[in-house]
Amino acid sequence: MQLRGLLDCEDVAVSSEKWSHEQMLQALADGDHLPVGRQDAEWEHNAAVLDDLLHDGFARGPNQNLHDGAGAYFATHGIRITDNGRRQLRDAGIGGAAVPARGQGGFEARVLTVLIASPGDTAEARNTVEQTILSWNRDRSHVERVVLLPVRWETDSVPEMGADGQSIINHQLVDRADIVVALFHSRVGAPTPRAESGTVEEIDRAEARGVPVHVYFAELPYPYGVDPDELKRLQYFRESIQQRGLLGRYASADDLTAKVRTALEHDVARLVLARSVGESLDTDAVGPRAVLRARYESRGRGADQLIIENVGDGPAENVEIAVEPIGEGRAPDLVGYTPIETLLPQAAYAILVAVSMGTAAQWRVRMRWQEADLTFDETQSVSSF
Repeated sequence: MQLRGLLDCEDVAVSSEKWSHEQMLQALADGDHLPVGRQDAEWEHNAAVLDDLLHDGFARGPNQNLHDGAGAYFATHGIRITDNGRRQLRDAGIGGAAVPARGQGGFEARVLTVLIASPGDTAEARNTVEQTILSWNRDRSHVERVVLLPVRWETDSVPEMGADGQSIINHQLVDRADIVVALFHSRVGAPTPRAESGTVEEIDRAEARGVPVHVYFAELPYPYGVDPDELKRLQYFRESIQQRGLLGRYASADDLTAKVRTALEHDVARLVLARSVGESLDTDAVGPRAVLRARYESRGRGADQLIIENVGDGPAENVEIAVEPIGEGRAPDLVGYTPIETLLPQAAYAILVAVSMGTAAQWRVRMRWQEADLTFDETQSVSSF
């Protein structure tokens, strides 16, 4: 796993301050930029701190030596936090709180672990889900007083003897997860001694504990050479699990991002509001929040609509909408559109759209709104077919 995009050379932050080991770990956990970008006194200090984390096993990456002169911009590419690093973060907090965020004076937060479960044919989708979690942290952690920690068996489990591999993963990760996001495309996965596959077993165990479990099936072309028998297994599993709850579907990375983001908002509100009375988190930090979602609806010729829904439990003020095409074609015209003054919880607003020859089949819808003195921004893909 790599924290994609967070360590690209053009994005690497050049810091004028020296970071502690805890701040560096927090940056890796939150998906933030690392303060390593040029050779100066601060860079030397921060590179040494990152070297220590690599040496102690709290972080790992393809380049174990950051002192490479002109190549400093590229030295941090691919470095990520390890399971030991996550434990170090938890130990550094007070009562499970996150470590202080730089420049914010520190804040207490609940740490929720999000397990990303899937067979091996969904690598890109797993990366998308992880980036969605890290994006949520950047946008919401300080306001909600919650930090979401993404975990994946391939990066956060450690070798251990004494049981079959899935049992060890269950003990190390699955049974400690607060939220589970499960993904399927063309495979169910390899069977375990107890279930149809490792992913299926992870879903079963989490559901048995009462943990929120979100299962998504890809509506994408199957890879070349897909096994027909595996597709039959997948179809049988999908039919069987459909009796146990509401399943999700996704048609693109943007679509998956939007749907997982909605699920996370729902889980955070539910899990944090359900905390025991004895906990000391700021009760004002978790209040009603707006969650906006977009969808396309066609009611016949000349009656195409872009529906903006508030599926949250707080009002959105001064809602602004912008649409751009995905792929070939142009964006649809928003007919008579003006910003939405107030979108109440569980309410929807319909905007007429002009769809014609040359209009792109998929659109990227950007929604910006205000809650109290805060501004929020959400982007979602919408299909017109």
